[in-house]
Amino acid sequence: MKKRLFTKYIAAIFMVCILLLKPVYSQGQEPIKIWVDGVYLTSDVSAFIENERTMVPLRVISENLGYGVKWDDSSKSAIITKLGYDKAEDNFFEGTHFEKVLVLSIGNQNAYLPELTAINEQLQNALAQKSTTVEAKLLMDNATTAPIEVAPLLKEDRTFVPLRFIAEQFGQKVNWDNDNRTVVIGDGYVPEAASSPAIPASFVEATVTSITDGDTVVVNIGGNSFNLRFIGIDCPELNPNSGSPEPFAQEATDYTKAALLGKTIWLQKDVSETDRYDRLLRYIWTEAPASDNPTAEEVKNHTINAKLVGLGLAYSKTYKPDNKYNHIFDELQASAKEQKLGIWSKEQEANLVPVSDDVQHDPTGQNRIKGNISNSGEKIYHEYGQRDYYKTIITESKGER
Repeated sequence: MKKRLFTKYIAAIFMVCILLLKPVYSQGQEPIKIWVDGVYLTSDVSAFIENERTMVPLRVISENLGYGVKWDDSSKSAIITKLGYDKAEDNFFEGTHFEKVLVLSIGNQNAYLPELTAINEQLQNALAQKSTTVEAKLLMDNATTAPIEVAPLLKEDRTFVPLRFIAEQFGQKVNWDNDNRTVVIGDGYVPEAASSPAIPASFVEATVTSITDGDTVVVNIGGNSFNLRFIGIDCPELNPNSGSPEPFAQEATDYTKAALLGKTIWLQKDVSETDRYDRLLRYIWTEAPASDNPTAEEVKNHTINAKLVGLGLAYSKTYKPDNKYNHIFDELQASAKEQKLGIWSKEQEANLVPVSDDVQHDPTGQNRIKGNISNSGEKIYHEYGQRDYYKTIITESKGER
């Protein structure tokens, strides 16, 4: 038993060591892209960030930036040249003089910039002796140095070098597009369209084309127009039967107009598709959440339904079975009421009747309902405790009760 426990203990320590040694990468982080004079470079090995500097395989320099690269294995150094290097023949060729030479060594935070006259003399002497060898050490002996923030390094048997330092040494303009994680070399760069986060399947994109009132709008979905009613809330009526807008109806309408008109929104269905007026019933998101199950904070911050209640421009109102977020709206309403915002302000208290989640209990125990009949014959009812219940006048001769 002790031997078995000891073996498990050693195995656990081994696994911890492996995890500690394993590099950690940010989940979902896009790979680094390299754009040079209108072209995105490709490589079999990805670039990476080391101490805020982009490190690229040495081959990227030789194959894509127009520089010659000669590897000196004896000194573990790369000789990078502008002109004077034949990539196809892998040698320096006769008759060409260097415009610029840079020598970088693995692990060395100094770059070497040899004196050009001495280099060209050394090249000509080598060619006269029918040799194509130009040693990095000889070049470094006749060179000034420049510090590098990140030294060249070996990773998975590949040599990686700092891209910005090399490009700037050869007079090229280098920028970094952080939004698209792209190294930009040259002029004329236009960022790729930023990829939008995935929208959860239960959310439908729409555009608001007109505003009816604080909680009713017209939207365009795929080229079709729909009337839409916000669910879970009830704004003061802008055009009630009495003819006069209810307190804060105009403010609610103005807020909805400023927040939504002409904007792209995301619609979330609860249970019901439409109401009795054939209006879509939806939660209105100004920014799509990360999943089909948004957090309470996402609901508060990104639905117009919640914002209207939180500002005191709408009541929290449950229309069963569509009550997915009413516990959140109730919380916001309590806060708005405590702060006396909008419809809950002192000067309005005498004229407003709070609306609860469900039908309030009539103290008489009868759970009364008042009903009107419109000119078109439509029957409209108001439950005890709702805002319009107390001002509804019954005309019994019309059959109202």
